[in-house]
Amino acid sequence: MEEQAASPMEYSADMLLGMSRDERDAFFEEHGKGLQDICYDKALTEEQLNEKKDVLYNLTVDLTDTKEEKADVMKDFSDRIKSLETQIASVTKLIRKGTTDVYEKCVKVLDAKNRKVYFFATDTGQCAKIRDTCDDDFQQVFPFETVYGATDSEGEEVEFVVNRCGGLPEPGDEVKNADGEYELEDGSVVTVADSHITGIVKDDYEENPADEPVEEDGEDDEAIPRGNE
Repeated sequence: MEEQAASPMEYSADMLLGMSRDERDAFFEEHGKGLQDICYDKALTEEQLNEKKDVLYNLTVDLTDTKEEKADVMKDFSDRIKSLETQIASVTKLIRKGTTDVYEKCVKVLDAKNRKVYFFATDTGQCAKIRDTCDDDFQQVFPFETVYGATDSEGEEVEFVVNRCGGLPEPGDEVKNADGEYELEDGSVVTVADSHITGIVKDDYEENPADEPVEEDGEDDEAIPRGNE
């Protein structure tokens, strides 16, 4: 008997919210068509909501104290009170909405069947935007790229472009820059050969897949992690 063809994927705005980070990354690698900066209301985490509630509480206490101080000394606190009320209104709005405006890179996913384009946040899987497809959408090629600020061996500030989805560069990562050494903004010195990272020297240790563990004072050091070859 012939095997039945797999059912086409059904897309929706919340389709990634229950996935783990690894599952989302795998989905993006298979279905992503590019990265694009999108302005959207990003859902606040519980920690962020609690922080905003603390801010709201402190502002409310400050406002109450300010009003009492005004009544006691009969001074003009109108500008100070107005500023606090404006801040309270702003924080209260954020808490009620549970979202905040952000401008972040999102993964572009095509739903060719329904001619829709979805933009998903890489860190949470939240759908930031949905729009109809256009002809250009089907011409784009997807590689994940992360850009880091760096200084090359000549002392020039450059963009250090690595084929990876966020995080820190690792040995074995493919890069767009020419071979040589680059100092990143965190002080790490990255060595590039044959368009791949072959070593990373940080503050007091080196990550290099070519190095072997060494012994000091009779004790074995742990092997330095190797990057993907």
